[in-house]
Amino acid sequence: MKTTLKKLSQKELHNLIGSTVILTENHTTISGDRVLKKKGSQGVLVDYQMFWGEATIQFGKRNYKVSMDIVQLLEQSGEIEQKSSDVSKNAETEKATEKEYIFKETRTVDQILDEHNDYMTLYRIFNDDAYLEKARQTLQQLK
Repeated sequence: MKTTLKKLSQKELHNLIGSTVILTENHTTISGDRVLKKKGSQGVLVDYQMFWGEATIQFGKRNYKVSMDIVQLLEQSGEIEQKSSDVSKNAETEKATEKEYIFKETRTVDQILDEHNDYMTLYRIFNDDAYLEKARQTLQQLK
């Protein structure tokens, strides 16, 4: 049984980074006038943004931000649940050091700033106030 990314929890998605995925629909530009990746294209899950419902998929050497609604895993759902329970067991037995905690927090800030820069670039290109609003919202996450 194939599973779309939208149906998975954050813990499950984190465990699946590096997994092969497939597009269930064409990935188009925002205006919908140009197809960037065709339905059935296979790629590798690189990152995800639960809040925005976006996944970063690597196709060859390029990364694309794609809606999680149109991305399916090639793995079976039972394997996903097994990976998730394995990580839960490991988390209970190991404690994160203070250095690891700081690194994770810094990475989160870096991701938020990258996302902000992406939205500002889109705003400059398309002059659409929706991108400016999303950029402002990402900065609110830092406060």
